[in-house]
Amino acid sequence: MIKAKNIIHHYGQDIALDGVSLYINRGEFVSLVGESGSGKSTLLSILSTLLKPSGGEVVIDGKKIDEISNIDRFRKEYIGFVFQFHYLIPYLSIYENVQLASISKNKDEIFLLLERLGIADIANKSADAISGGQRQRASIARAVINRPKILFADEPTGNLDMKNSQKVFEMLREFGNEGMTIVTATHDKELAKISDRVISLKDGQIE
Repeated sequence: MIKAKNIIHHYGQDIALDGVSLYINRGEFVSLVGESGSGKSTLLSILSTLLKPSGGEVVIDGKKIDEISNIDRFRKEYIGFVFQFHYLIPYLSIYENVQLASISKNKDEIFLLLERLGIADIANKSADAISGGQRQRASIARAVINRPKILFADEPTGNLDMKNSQKVFEMLREFGNEGMTIVTATHDKELAKISDRVISLKDGQIE
């Protein structure tokens, strides 16, 4: 599903990734773990097409990323994103935030997803009037409403307490069980154990 070959990336003179190669199977839940500065978030950004590597090649579902002519269309079809910060529009309701991302705009479909994630009862509340855990669940709803083939999550529990962090990873686990490919970057090795496979990075290389 996702193949990375000899990925190199640097920021000025600083080397963030130094020859990273990996393969992620379709439907697999993989966590990239490592301390701050290990390169895990940079690798996630490259795998998710948000960042072009300084060197190397990324292939998703047989398509070389640097040869895709319409990357925005590709992202809509293949990729969902969850970030450490929710990036919800604060003055819109939870429902409206998810509806904006939805291609079908199907009201029943949106409410079924919100119910599944335990936030249907706050669907009409604005994003700035709910808790951090609820915001992150709303951001997951927004990311998966179009059923992307791959969901990338960069430190999705970085601003949450342990209870809510556990819930977020369990939700990701559920989507993975249904065939969605999940790739997370996290510093929490205990949470990462919920995934199918853990890839540890240190100093820009896979340990």
